[in-house]
Amino acid sequence: MPRILLVDDDASAGLRLRRELERSGHSVVIATSAADALRSLSEIDVVLTNIYMPQKDGLEVVRTIRSAAPDLRIIALSGGPSWQGASQQEAIGPAGTDVQALALEFGAWRVLPVPFDWAALQRAIDEALQVSENRFGQHR
Repeated sequence: MPRILLVDDDASAGLRLRRELERSGHSVVIATSAADALRSLSEIDVVLTNIYMPQKDGLEVVRTIRSAAPDLRIIALSGGPSWQGASQQEAIGPAGTDVQALALEFGAWRVLPVPFDWAALQRAIDEALQVSENRFGQHR
């Protein structure tokens, strides 16, 4: 069974997403911080992390996980402005930084807007698992 690490400091949102992912046949581990995430990386196939977290920096979570596990696929979830229908200014984060582009630069494999389309999230997870399987011969 594919194992997903979900990093989000919002416990209720994490539990809702966990239930949906488990219904889709995934095993889910929840971490509420970068430190928790690092302790949970063994035997993980895909990481889902929120970028915008009030108490944590999701971009730092991406960078930290990428450094610790270079081959692990990270899907970043952006609750900030979406590029779909957003103006150029709305897609720019604090201090003129495009947060979604930074997530990719820091090592995210994909960035999905929140709220996300469940089918798009599932496709991204399936593609990440396929890449991992092709690279390692099976899920971790």
